[in-house]
Formats: sequence, C-alpha cells, structure tokens
Amino acid sequence: MNGYYLTEAQTLIIETELVNVEENSAKSLKFIYETNGEEYEKVVDWSTLSTLKTNN
Repeated sequence: MNGYYLTEAQTLIIETELVNVEENSAKSLKFIYETNGEEYEKVVDWSTLSTLKTNN
C-alpha cells in the first residue's frame, strides 16, 4: 500500500493469506503508518484473530 494516501476517513478492507505460521500461535494485526512525516505503529487487539487456527 506504499504510495496510497488517505484524504478523508475511509474503511480499509484487506484480504491476506498466512503462510508458515506456527500452530496455535497468537495472532494480531500490526499497522505501521505515517502522519505528518512521523511514523506510528498500532497493534490491533481483536479477539476474533486469536481464535483463528492454522490449516496444516
């Protein structure tokens, strides 16, 4: 998503596939973003993610 800039509040929908993930490992989302030249990091605590299982 490099080069994509938000100009107003928007909804972001992402589809991803996890590979080489340890079975029963804790999962979370981490967003790294930049605002006014400063970089920020946000880890999303979402209970639905923690219940996902790997399909080995």
